[in-house]
Amino acid sequence: MQYDRQMHSPPNQIQEAAPLLIPFLRPRFAIERSNLEMALEFSKQIPYVPIAEHYALGLVYKNEDKLSGDKEKLGKAQNPVQQEHLNTWKMTLSDGLTQALANLRESAGYALFELVAPGVYMAIETQDNPAKLLLTDLIAKLPFRGQPVAIVPHVNQVVMAGSYDLVGLKLMLQISKDLIGGPGGMLALPIILDGDNWVPYCASADHDLFVEFDRLRLSAMSAMYGEQKELLDQLHQASGQQIWAAPYEGRAVDEFVFSQSVLPEGALPALLPLADTFEFGRLVGPDQWQTLAAARLETCIESIADLLMPMGMYPERCLIEQFPSDQQLACIGIADFQRLHPRQKAVDEDPRKIVEEVLMLPVYPNARPKGEPQEPEGTFTMDFQTADSPVRVCKFYFGVLSQNASMSVFDHDECDFVVADDLSDTCAKLMSDMIRDHWRGRTARKPPVNIWAARYMIVDESRPASRAVSLLKGQHGTTVISLSKRSYPPEVAQLRSVRPISEKSELERLLGMQIHPSATPSAPMLKDGPTISQIFEVENEEIDDLVDFTKDLLNQFSHLKSTSGGLLVERINNNESISVHIGRGMIDEIFMQVMRTKLVAPYDDVAKNLRFLPLEKKLGVRVFPGCNLEGKLETNNGARDHRFTSRESAETVSRFYRSELANSVYIPLPGLDPKPYVILAFKDRQPSHAVLVMAGNNQTKLAVRAFPNSAGVWPVSD
Repeated sequence: MQYDRQMHSPPNQIQEAAPLLIPFLRPRFAIERSNLEMALEFSKQIPYVPIAEHYALGLVYKNEDKLSGDKEKLGKAQNPVQQEHLNTWKMTLSDGLTQALANLRESAGYALFELVAPGVYMAIETQDNPAKLLLTDLIAKLPFRGQPVAIVPHVNQVVMAGSYDLVGLKLMLQISKDLIGGPGGMLALPIILDGDNWVPYCASADHDLFVEFDRLRLSAMSAMYGEQKELLDQLHQASGQQIWAAPYEGRAVDEFVFSQSVLPEGALPALLPLADTFEFGRLVGPDQWQTLAAARLETCIESIADLLMPMGMYPERCLIEQFPSDQQLACIGIADFQRLHPRQKAVDEDPRKIVEEVLMLPVYPNARPKGEPQEPEGTFTMDFQTADSPVRVCKFYFGVLSQNASMSVFDHDECDFVVADDLSDTCAKLMSDMIRDHWRGRTARKPPVNIWAARYMIVDESRPASRAVSLLKGQHGTTVISLSKRSYPPEVAQLRSVRPISEKSELERLLGMQIHPSATPSAPMLKDGPTISQIFEVENEEIDDLVDFTKDLLNQFSHLKSTSGGLLVERINNNESISVHIGRGMIDEIFMQVMRTKLVAPYDDVAKNLRFLPLEKKLGVRVFPGCNLEGKLETNNGARDHRFTSRESAETVSRFYRSELANSVYIPLPGLDPKPYVILAFKDRQPSHAVLVMAGNNQTKLAVRAFPNSAGVWPVSD
């Protein structure tokens, strides 16, 4: 960007100028280029402070067009503050920036940036947008994954993404390239927010987007050094100085891409750009070049530091007036291209190859990518879409994963209702009453998720990392395929083991329950920390019969049903939980997954529990160990209520009451936020207790309700 020197007359007094000052943030070379053009007129130069090496922080003042709101002249409503203006106002640059930052914060408002793509934020369309990067306290509140990384690719725009968000960074680069190439675009390099300060961002050599960021750096630096060389040559010619500005050259040898500065013997004095590598040599004949030394920049600086004089310009150049001696050239040496620059492996732009290499899974032949790869919490996931039926896709991945495949369509968070025979209406009423009485001030029920097609998963647990294929019926008869892999740290991987067990008696001993006669293991048993899991295939049996068999076996009279068609029967006590998932797959097979998990009992505060004994007798159930009283015992509609708080998680508290209450019905409620749990207990098919457990910010809240029986007698704890 080049500033228009035909400016409106600036204010004459500091009192008039102060409220009109605002800061500007531009790529530093835009200001350096303008200052080089005015090198012989210092008073006309634009003073600035470097920010993160690549950007310049200076001042502009608003003229009357800005104040009058003339939209046609809004783009020319600001003029850069030159040194002569500061001299007139008798103001230092530091004082001017302090006043300008205060003006910016006052006029910026609350909403500065908006989400324009997954993980990518851009400034809302107003003036002074790049300068908003100076409001680091507000930027730090944006929900980035990692530290904020920013680029200023346009005179009035900034693009940001999180340092850990590969998808966001990739989109940030693409948006920046489009803006740089359009009207108002500027050469720019990325910076990262470190605490309260912006610093240069350099992707590490093993970063997945290292090549993209490095190519951006090489492209920007080549263009800036090229324009700088032209201006320096003109300046030296006008002043009569015999100084050669060496070019900044890009080199590509095989897969190695880097920049180079070449100094021929005799081309002195010279201004050398700080390229990735230096090369020193001489002409030994027509078009014959002899390389005397070549090495990376760091090696050359160590060997010839006494010959290089930094000039304090941007991009930086060093003045060299003497050619290196033979001893210095020997210290530099001649490195081959493999040593001059680290090997770069470009990220394959084909998502199919990315997924196949990372997941060790083939992509379905007729599938096309659907969206960008995602990497949430150690899991790499990529979606594809195909016109083939889910059954055909399912058979393909069964063949790929062979005997390591297990099946599950049950998703606990998708459970919307409980099946409790003729008690279902009673459960629904009790649940509604507890929500109405104790859910005050919280968000209402969210709209139900439209899971209109069954989801099907094929999971391979035979490795330290889990591989999974999820299938979902899409719109217009398509199938959505989600391929994912979850990696585990070494300490977790050591707790995971897979082994095939064929003896039914051994399986029953390990799982803690009797196995249905028609069930046969279809995959090895997985041990994952405190949990063991086994998949069974069931033949010649109906799902309802399996559910009834499991309910009788686990002494339960209710089960959960998922929107995806899966069923869950679960028994829980203070020591362990046994969960049985039952469902039907896409190729019409019936499967059953049994999971047994050892549980850790909550901390039991004996002294506090003794104080709860009178209350426990009135409620007829134990109070959760270590919790605190909230309010006092109340009577609502003939039932006794009391509230408590606990530092334990909502899952731990709900697990405790599911084990304490006999014949309990457990109802997770994913439609509410924060997620609550309801545990209902029955005695002689009449409600005896209801417990609502609510997850809070720093503590868990719970409400316990006790009902009298049909004779009006209150339940009494043992």
